[in-house]
Amino acid sequence: MILFVGENDKGYFVPEIAEKYDEKCSFSGFVSDLDSLSKRILQGSYSTVILHLPSLVIMDYQNIGNFCKNISIANGNIRLVVMAEGYNINSKIIQAAIGVGVRFFMLGVNAATLKKELSDALDDKTNIEEIFGQLPTENQRDKKKDEIESSFTSSKTVAVIGSMHRIGTTTQALQIVKHLILSGFTACYIQLNSSNYVQSVGEFYTDAVVDDNIGLVKYQNLEMYYRQERISDILSKNYNYYVYDFGSIQDMGFTLVQYLEKDIKIVVCGSKSNELPHMQNVFKTISSSEYIFSFTSESDQKEILGLMEDKKPHTYFSGYVPDPFSYSPTPFYDKIIIKPAKSETPTEKKGFSLFGWRKYGK
Repeated sequence: MILFVGENDKGYFVPEIAEKYDEKCSFSGFVSDLDSLSKRILQGSYSTVILHLPSLVIMDYQNIGNFCKNISIANGNIRLVVMAEGYNINSKIIQAAIGVGVRFFMLGVNAATLKKELSDALDDKTNIEEIFGQLPTENQRDKKKDEIESSFTSSKTVAVIGSMHRIGTTTQALQIVKHLILSGFTACYIQLNSSNYVQSVGEFYTDAVVDDNIGLVKYQNLEMYYRQERISDILSKNYNYYVYDFGSIQDMGFTLVQYLEKDIKIVVCGSKSNELPHMQNVFKTISSSEYIFSFTSESDQKEILGLMEDKKPHTYFSGYVPDPFSYSPTPFYDKIIIKPAKSETPTEKKGFSLFGWRKYGK
């Protein structure tokens, strides 16, 4: 029996492969509790468990490592397969899984590749041998993890996401890259959404330089990448900062696990009456972040700060930026990106009722 940990639509191809191996298949659906998931796996008669990382929004890279390790200790006969479409093998969460002994990964970006990776796993063909040159021992895994972690100690990752569409997310991401470059750092923009904005820049501006092989558009001294499947090549360039544009939290393709992995997390918000309610979804999904409000007049900023309550110290207001490629000096970027404040003791997460938001008339 194969258990796919995630929603049916994400593992739609699994029953087809399972049938070829005379295996039955079941789906866990949405998972909200690790203990319940562990019990289901260990109490069931599963030969293979496919962990779909983007569905496991409750896991960070440390949790996934410990979870896989505990399952292996409890029942070493269960074949664990980690599925994370388009993830880089150097990702912390993938490295954590490798570090505790997971041997099978499905990282393809299309159905054909994912099917082959699953078939290989069911045939006990590990796909990490090519990375290490041989099946790694525990010491080799630890050494490889150390090498990868040390190679990226000089790089920081910045995640930018919007509370809704057309809220200025891409503008903020590009302005951040500009600010970092002007501050003497190397930085690039990575399009982690389906907007095709970078491709449009390459097509529209005659002085833009395009390298379709790696998915790079150079324009006005900005290096912007759009091929997510080439992320390992992009990371190998060792920029000081990688700024990821996740688009909107409402996008179907948004994966919280990838967002939470980033070092610095920024939510772009709006203060208009039709924009504020969308913050509800943000607060339910993301508990810790920096918040940048776009298009907010000075007269309204005090009211917004009051609504933000315990998140007030992490709330900022951007100026008017009509052209994302024209840099607008923004002093608070230094505070939240270049010199982030020391982490404080987490405060109790407060809810934000729609009734409370509606008190703010606009």
